[in-house]
Formats: sequence, structure tokens, C-alpha cells
Amino acid sequence: PGGMPLANVSAVSVSPNATLVAKGFVAPIRKLVLNTAGAGAIDGFEFAADGVLEIDGAFAGSASIPLAVRNSGTFSNVANWSVTSGGKERDWSVKTTASGVVICKRGTMMIVL
Repeated sequence: PGGMPLANVSAVSVSPNATLVAKGFVAPIRKLVLNTAGAGAIDGFEFAADGVLEIDGAFAGSASIPLAVRNSGTFSNVANWSVTSGGKERDWSVKTTASGVVICKRGTMMIVL
């Protein structure tokens, strides 16, 4: 039935130079793990209205994390998700861009070109 392939997946993470491709209808991604060193590509998946963005790797206050997202009209939802790192919820801002995500601590000015 529709939506079942990701129903039991706790998180989605894509290594650099790898692509995760949706075949047919799958449940929207609700938890995305991104390493600050970068990620690969996600093709054909939708992103839930609410979810968790887990940031893994070194973070010194702001980071631009490359991630290619293709054939998804809901990637911008990630900007409204909760952000965690090291298993703890963080008060960080997220901006989705055509080339991935930009994160920074709240209260920091974020200029995305």
C-alpha cells in the first residue's frame, strides 16, 4: 500500500556522491540526517510538514550543507522542522536553498545568496 516503504525508517541520510531515488509512492521523509561535510542527492521524495533535521559533524555557529534535492515540491518544509545535534534539540535556524541547507544559531544574521 502507498506510503509503506518509509513507514518504519527512523531517519534518512545520503552519503556524498550517492543518490536516494523514490520509486513509486513512498511516505514523506520525517527525519533527515545531514553531516556538515555534505551529503548526496535525494530524488523524488516529499518532506513532511513537521519533522526533525539532525545535524551531524563539526558546527561552529553556522554551516552551509550541500544537498541536491530533485523532483520534490516540499523540501522547503525542512526549514520549519525541529533541529537536533548530538541527540539534543537545538535553537538553530534553517534555510533551504537550491543547493542544500544553511543553518545558524538563532540571533545570528543569515544572508543567503
